[in-house]
Amino acid sequence: MARDGLLPRRLAETHESYLTPRRITVITAVVVTILAGLLSLETLAKLVNIGTLFAFVLVSLGVIYLRRNDPERPRPFRTPLVPALPLLAIAGCIYLASTLDGATWVRFLVWMAIGLVVYAAFSRRSSDNAR
Repeated sequence: MARDGLLPRRLAETHESYLTPRRITVITAVVVTILAGLLSLETLAKLVNIGTLFAFVLVSLGVIYLRRNDPERPRPFRTPLVPALPLLAIAGCIYLASTLDGATWVRFLVWMAIGLVVYAAFSRRSSDNAR
């Protein structure tokens, strides 16, 4: 995302040997460390669960969308039974997310709202596609 101008370009810098994004890895570690010190393990686990389930829903939607709208795109992996399997995955993720308590949903929605505002504000003026 940083290479595309959707995050500060300095975050795209990679480690010479490992080729991993150095700065954002350190920033993420600091944020996770702070959250681990402020929140209970149960709360953190619930937030990780809802975030992961949301990511799985987006991936499943992406598989359906790309299969329908860009069928000739080269794919490094195969997904059988499209759209049935991704729809089943979406249903399973929604079911599991629905078992989480209301406080987890509120935290998730607040975190997503903050992230979307920051992302929209930065990417509008910095994205390579915005020019």
